Amino acid sequence: MTHEFLQVGTEYGRCYLTTTDGTFLGTHTTMKMNITSFTIEKLKSRLSGYGVNEATKNSMLNDIRQSPFLIPAQKLERQTFGTGIISSGAFDATISTTLRNINCISTMFTTHENNITIYRNPMVRNLQLTIGNVQYPPERISTLTTLNPEFVSDQLQACELDGEIVPSKSFMRSLTNERLIYNIDSAGNANVTGRNTNCISDGTDFMFTIATERKQGGFVFDGLTTDGNVNINLKFEPIASNEAYNPYYNFDTVNYPNKHPSAPTLHFCKDVFWEIGIGNEGPYMLFNDSTLDPVK
Repeated sequence: MTHEFLQVGTEYGRCYLTTTDGTFLGTHTTMKMNITSFTIEKLKSRLSGYGVNEATKNSMLNDIRQSPFLIPAQKLERQTFGTGIISSGAFDATISTTLRNINCISTMFTTHENNITIYRNPMVRNLQLTIGNVQYPPERISTLTTLNPEFVSDQLQACELDGEIVPSKSFMRSLTNERLIYNIDSAGNANVTGRNTNCISDGTDFMFTIATERKQGGFVFDGLTTDGNVNINLKFEPIASNEAYNPYYNFDTVNYPNKHPSAPTLHFCKDVFWEIGIGNEGPYMLFNDSTLDPVK
């Protein structure tokens, strides 16, 4: 029994069948839900006006003809640390890419190859992301908050959830739920003796995020930009030395006992904008993801 969300397109089991009055009918070994396609039929927005008349509407149209308006937005780009199955030990991999106006980078610990929205805490230590010669965080950290309580506050700050906007319960549980059974020795190390599989709440919103944008009083937004390719290195080690207790390497011992995860992925969040205007051929809307320099 689980209270966690499951990824669409991934096979899980077992499914217990009962009638509406609770009569047990039996079990179904696996279940899988697929969404092959969907269509967005309408986008609608309500704009509050204050007695807008035809003259005002015409004036607004003339303004748009002369000067299109820009709507700031964000775009996610995804890149994986190579292909193939990771080992049960330490992970150390590097990719090379060009960064442009990147305001934050999130590391997702993929288990199934079709993971898009479902990610769990991998329970690792000595976690660090290096971009060029800069380490994030400066000191390696563990995702087990008993070992590094500051991991929670660091993630809330990186996701801008440490102020008026508060995190969701599932996001907090993703950071704080302990997926291991362990004890702390005199040296401060976690000795793992088992897996905590009794999940009583959803914890599938986990991500390791670093902020790469400098903000100065809300007037200047300076995302990370590189001149050409830069090396990005990711390192971590499992907390559980016994791979049988490793909830990341052996992520599902019931449905996928012999399946192990592929390499983690990086999600780059960059500043972009939509341009809406009226040209010679009528209204248009353009998406610009190359630079924000033209914005005045």
